[in-house]
Amino acid sequence: MWKTGHISPFEFADATFYITGVSRSCSHQFVRHRLASYAQLSMRYVDIEYLEFIIPPSYYHGERVLDELKEKYDSSKAFYRLHLGDNIKKQDARFMIPMGIETRFMVKMNFRSWLHFLRLRTHHSAQWEIRAVADEIHKLLKEIAPNIFSDKYKDCWKYV
Repeated sequence: MWKTGHISPFEFADATFYITGVSRSCSHQFVRHRLASYAQLSMRYVDIEYLEFIIPPSYYHGERVLDELKEKYDSSKAFYRLHLGDNIKKQDARFMIPMGIETRFMVKMNFRSWLHFLRLRTHHSAQWEIRAVADEIHKLLKEIAPNIFSDKYKDCWKYV
């Protein structure tokens, strides 16, 4: 199929992944891939006290900046709790929470859509967090469908 360019049969197989320990910022990059199904942790029903914040690696280059980020994250949770006590609805109070809050979600795509996702999200210019997830997904897809996701076919991904 790769040799003939007839890759539409790749749309008849799919894979589903449960993604954890990523930021909502990362999950919003995922949903830009429209030919997928998603189910994400609800900020309306989950107590954010049990969620961590994701810290980008670049913040570890300066202790002052890292401390400041952690302080802002903590103050956003405090602000959230304070406003819940003021009869602000949970779905409105969540506006105070930064995109760095941890989330988890399920995502299902057909193999053709996964190829497109991998072409964009494993590229060196992709944001670090989604690139790390994409690299893990690629490893797993290579195991279950090596004739489609093998590294030897990466040059073909540009046609997807």
